[in-house]
Amino acid sequence: MSWSGPTGVWGVTIVSEEPSDVSNSSEFHFSAIVEHGCGRGRQLGFPTANLGVTPEQAATLPRGVHVARVRWGREGRDYGAVINIGVRPTFSERQLVVEAHILDFSGDLYGGNLEVRVLQRLREERRFANVESLVFQLKQDVEMARAALE
Repeated sequence: MSWSGPTGVWGVTIVSEEPSDVSNSSEFHFSAIVEHGCGRGRQLGFPTANLGVTPEQAATLPRGVHVARVRWGREGRDYGAVINIGVRPTFSERQLVVEAHILDFSGDLYGGNLEVRVLQRLREERRFANVESLVFQLKQDVEMARAALE
């Protein structure tokens, strides 16, 4: 897998020729340091790596739920992932976050650099009526991501 490509705004490496096309492109690249979050993903059964991007950086990335491949700097191995770029509306949050549920990974990523290659968009981020509905959708997202990564 190649991680090279033209560099766009805020260090986001994009596949499209024009940096302004990143919101319309289904494939783009970026990297960030993994930071501590509030642990909600772990509580729901979907632990996430919270990526340390500024609100300005996150605003340049297309919102939604995406299929991705990630590479952790310390290990150098590729993993499939489901990436959320958004505000977690089910929990009435407003701060834009970038978080990755890494498939088939268990370990400590805090402080490490995570390279992310987003391959395709799964769906828009949306508000769910309750946590159970969100968890049901997350299970479907993981199944769709696994199928897309085969």
